Amino acid sequence: MWNLTCPDGEFDISFHPSGFRGGYAQLAVNSHRLRRGEVDVIVADLADVIRSKEPACRPKDLRVLPLLYHHQSARRAAEQTMADLGPADDAPPRAGEPQSRRGTSLQHWRSARAWP
Repeated sequence: MWNLTCPDGEFDISFHPSGFRGGYAQLAVNSHRLRRGEVDVIVADLADVIRSKEPACRPKDLRVLPLLYHHQSARRAAEQTMADLGPADDAPPRAGEPQSRRGTSLQHWRSARAWP
């Protein structure tokens, strides 16, 4: 493992992530591609990050886990709220769906609020 520091803080590069016997191939299943400036980066899903930190039990992992749990809970609540609102106004209605039940999609909600 490499422990690195950059202007934005500390980060680790792990060659064998804890909690994943299948290594990075297993992590890639739920990963996300993000663009930061001119660079595309692939990041592990939050649930997978938590899953890797729990068995590692390093002091710095144990310190950050409560924050990660909180963020995961808030994200799930927001996603549930958006799911309850229904599809976006510009999405075609589903068969038999009354027009009044249509809301804003999670994707539109996220982009409007610069969701990470």
